[in-house]
Amino acid sequence: MEGRLEIAKLVDTMGYHLVAVEAAARNGATVAVLQVEPKPLIRSVQVTTQVDLGFWDIVLLKPFRTVLLDDEVARRMRLRSGTYLPWASAARICEQQREEGRILEYLHDEGFIEAQVKLDIDFEGASAARARLQLKLGPAYRLGRIIVTQPGGLALSEKEIRAHFGRERDCLLTVPVRAGCDDRFTHSQHNAEKKQLEESYRRRGFPSVRIDTTTDFKRRTKTVDVYVRIDERRHIDVVFEGHDPDRFTDDKLRSLLTFSEAGSADDVEANASAAAITTYLQGRGYFEARVTWKRERFRNLDQLVFRISAGKSRRVSRVEFEGNHKRTDEQLTELIATRPYGSVVRLLGNAPPVTAQQLEHDADRILREYRRLGYRDAKIEIAAGPTPQSLSSLSLGLAQIATSRSDGGMYVRFTIDEGNLTFLRTIEVALPINEDPSGSAEDISLTTDESKQLCDQILSDLQKKLNAPLATRRDPSQCVATAEITYLEEEVEAAADVVRDLLRSQGRSNSSVEMETRRTDRTGFALRFRLRHLQPRRMGRVILRGNFRTDRDVILGELGFKEGLPLTANLSSEGQSRLRATGLFDAVNVTYIDGDGVSHAVVHVEERFDARAQLDLEGGASYLNGNDPNLFLKGRVSLPNLGGRGIKLDLAATLGTELTFIDASVRVPRFLVRRWLPLAFDAELSTFWRQQDTDRFGSLLTKGLTVASSRSWQRNNTGGRAARALSTGLRYDFRLRDRQVETIRPAGPGAADNRIPVTTRAGALALTFDWEQRVKRSGALSPLAPEDGFRLQASISFASPYLLGQDTFLKLGGSAQVYWPLGERVLVRTDLRYDHGIPLGGEVVLPEVERFFAGGDSTVRGYDEDRLATEIVEQEVPPFTGVKQVRVLAAGGNIRAIGSIDSQVLIAGPMAAALFLDAGVITNDWRAASLGDVRPGTGMALRALLPVGAISLEYAIPLRTKLGDDPRGRIHFGFAMRFD
Repeated sequence: MEGRLEIAKLVDTMGYHLVAVEAAARNGATVAVLQVEPKPLIRSVQVTTQVDLGFWDIVLLKPFRTVLLDDEVARRMRLRSGTYLPWASAARICEQQREEGRILEYLHDEGFIEAQVKLDIDFEGASAARARLQLKLGPAYRLGRIIVTQPGGLALSEKEIRAHFGRERDCLLTVPVRAGCDDRFTHSQHNAEKKQLEESYRRRGFPSVRIDTTTDFKRRTKTVDVYVRIDERRHIDVVFEGHDPDRFTDDKLRSLLTFSEAGSADDVEANASAAAITTYLQGRGYFEARVTWKRERFRNLDQLVFRISAGKSRRVSRVEFEGNHKRTDEQLTELIATRPYGSVVRLLGNAPPVTAQQLEHDADRILREYRRLGYRDAKIEIAAGPTPQSLSSLSLGLAQIATSRSDGGMYVRFTIDEGNLTFLRTIEVALPINEDPSGSAEDISLTTDESKQLCDQILSDLQKKLNAPLATRRDPSQCVATAEITYLEEEVEAAADVVRDLLRSQGRSNSSVEMETRRTDRTGFALRFRLRHLQPRRMGRVILRGNFRTDRDVILGELGFKEGLPLTANLSSEGQSRLRATGLFDAVNVTYIDGDGVSHAVVHVEERFDARAQLDLEGGASYLNGNDPNLFLKGRVSLPNLGGRGIKLDLAATLGTELTFIDASVRVPRFLVRRWLPLAFDAELSTFWRQQDTDRFGSLLTKGLTVASSRSWQRNNTGGRAARALSTGLRYDFRLRDRQVETIRPAGPGAADNRIPVTTRAGALALTFDWEQRVKRSGALSPLAPEDGFRLQASISFASPYLLGQDTFLKLGGSAQVYWPLGERVLVRTDLRYDHGIPLGGEVVLPEVERFFAGGDSTVRGYDEDRLATEIVEQEVPPFTGVKQVRVLAAGGNIRAIGSIDSQVLIAGPMAAALFLDAGVITNDWRAASLGDVRPGTGMALRALLPVGAISLEYAIPLRTKLGDDPRGRIHFGFAMRFD
């Protein structure tokens, strides 16, 4: 029976259920035949919420609340994608009921008292299932009456107590109007309000207060009545004596007490509070401060009297070191926080604080520095006094303090006993004794050629790490090396990792390394490594679970797991990293099952793209720079994992009043390209057809083809370093543009409307580079909602008739975006962008459709779209004399330089306000440009900072207007980041 349970556990780790164990005769021997079946694996979880919404519910953005609630429910579910269901149907039903109960309890806590939950499991064969969770929320209960069960005789009135409950609830928008406010009764909000009431009591002198609440749900009124019972317990009256209230206010001293945090005012917390006040006073320059306390008990309260003796304010006059030879005074001064009150500090107007705790920390830093240098026996004594003479005599210092015979300064001395330089003289490696069945015994003797080879490899790697030669082993039969190496703590502590890495690189994945040091003489140490479980392990069989769409060969090819390979640390970690980098999986987990000299791998993957295809439909209206709306209908079909090989196919079409767009693309991932070519890169082929009405060129028909290759490298947010993503690419673009160009004609009612068709063809080869490091404050990548970091982009493009184009030119471009967080609420962003076109083949300007333009929502705000630079066309209006027609046309150029600085301040919730200044210039030649060609614009913005980006409503005015500009400015509407 016990053996069957062990087998069942082993099979369970593989994602299977043990059905039966039978004995059978095979080749003259009795073998166990296991009957197993796969446990159902949840492929996807769908949460749907049924909620009745009225007109005002929609106006107040309550559908957004429902979406957020769906996400919260899905996050709390235990049955999620990649989870195994019990094999037995009865156990599955029990698990479904437990899950429904957990979700129902959460909904009750969120104010949906009448909610109903139904969890359905749809099976797809014997090994896969899909979970559908249906929620019927019902009415949201709101806070009703607040009833204090013992009115009167309390420190807070009933009105004050009630004011703590039912305060302002969360709102999606608070500025300029409150919208989407959620006034549901939730237990989390209720507990927070109860804690705020406790804090109010503690500020009134009741640190041990206990508040109990009970709730009564009224189904008729859909409200929740709350009964509040308060046990105030003992009132504590705190009095401060002996201090100067102008220097140290009672409110400040009261904030230092530890009673509120501890919920008690006993003698232990009184001592802790006195220590906290002492530390504060010492930090303000009162190094001799002493705080005592006494408790006086009365009938209705306890009075705690803190007697403060601040002493004389002292600033550090001098810090000196004695006994230091290996480090200079200047070097030691850089290590410590205690500094003399010098001229630089006077400019700042703030003396550096000094406390006894700070001096101890300074001594620890000096000791660590000496140990890093190899002086393990170093010792430090600290002396502090009001005069230089008091540093040598404690009694003299006390007398000077008592008689105030000092200059108000503080003198500090660190007396250092460096001790002797210590050395690492012996390194021993103890290998396990093979004859010991427990594997716990070890010996430094070398009995086999394998152990001798392993010893030599370990000592060789240690020699490289310690950066010092090791003497040849005097006794070839023992793994002992002698040396005369300065004992550097950091290097020695890292030596164990060197040995572990070596063992794991050899496939000894179950090995363990213990390191110990012992003193051999007054200045010498020995280092001993104890090695266990050195048997090399090899890769056994590989079991895959969770790959319903992705081909098995793709997973095994990226893992690199082949039966019989040494199971090294690199094989496991690099294989999993390559598999995650494919982008096909949300999770990759590998579990090893140890056998006789082999480890079988159970690989569990959670696929990111569960459906074979995805269809997206959307419709709406888009606005650009205040123009008439463009109504559009858009559809997209995406096959994210075509054939289970990771190939992505996209087909999309957009039909609008001003835009018709059809495009198709296919992307081949680099792990497939690597199988065909010696280089690894992502390859993409795309083509499109676009008919668009533009302000710049009128009706423009564009047909294009792009062949691109790219490679990216990503660093995660680890080790205190921010995450980043680097990418580079090579692409070929072919564009064929058809448009109608209006000829210049005399104005008048009888003039002909002459238009001629113009076709331009361009073929260009481009090289791009992108450094993406826009991150959150935590260091995680966040390109859509960054709070820190930067982004750098650069590109070079060459067009030529040899690339199937008509013209020859070169384009250079670069942009930089930097974020500067100033505190918790202010974020400053700077943007710079520069583009430079160089016409070749005798031309002086780029083709018109290739020129650079600026002005509008995404470049320089305050100006119309593409009208940062303009061209004035004047012509006579016959038959009138002296009457001219003036036309202002958008003008592009060979060169574009634009920049922006934006200062954003959080107002409330996700809402922020910002001031910005943009500037830009368009020119064909820097020699013909002047400072007057730079056109700035400034304005303000109101933004909603959402996880997917920022929605911004902006008003900007041009600061250097020309003919055709509106000096009153214009409104801009934007989403996400600029220059992207």
